Amino acid sequence: MRKKISITLLLSILFFTAKLTLTYAEDIILKSGKTVTGRVLKREKACLHLFSSSGVLLSLAYDDIADFGGDVLNFNQGVNAYLDDHYSTAIGYFKKALAINPNYGAAYNNIGVSYYSLGNHNRALVYYNKALAIDPQLSAAYANLGILYYNLGQNSNERENLAKAKYYFEAARKIFLTDGNGNAVAWIDERLKRI
Repeated sequence: MRKKISITLLLSILFFTAKLTLTYAEDIILKSGKTVTGRVLKREKACLHLFSSSGVLLSLAYDDIADFGGDVLNFNQGVNAYLDDHYSTAIGYFKKALAINPNYGAAYNNIGVSYYSLGNHNRALVYYNKALAIDPQLSAAYANLGILYYNLGQNSNERENLAKAKYYFEAARKIFLTDGNGNAVAWIDERLKRI
């Protein structure tokens, strides 16, 4: 009997290397008039931590920020709720992000992740596919579909589900190779060995 794959690759914000592709980068306008482009990684009471497009990790005080997108704030609040095991709350935040930016593929992926964690695999499947419809290069959604089908293959329709798992893992692997993400490729290769 095969072991179930751990859910280590599900959230779109988890990174395997310091190299980050800023697919969902946001412009943050400072009160000084300067603009910082990057991805918000974490929010705290007085500041936020940002990985800038120049490859630098920055901490910006809220008092210094004039404007930034609400979709990113809701997205990051969803990630924080998910990491605290508040999956239903996370879904609410990700849906708020989608209300602001309906083309936010990573938010659809993370709704799928949250439903998966709640044990609702059918809803997870729907949201992973929505993520890929918006962003066909979203490697996390392909990997998540691979995980979902692999674990379903342990329970029923083994051959069909494992074939789907292999397809989605290989699609994720191809994108990770293109992005130069060797750690993710190794992770995928380990999963493919189990099929």
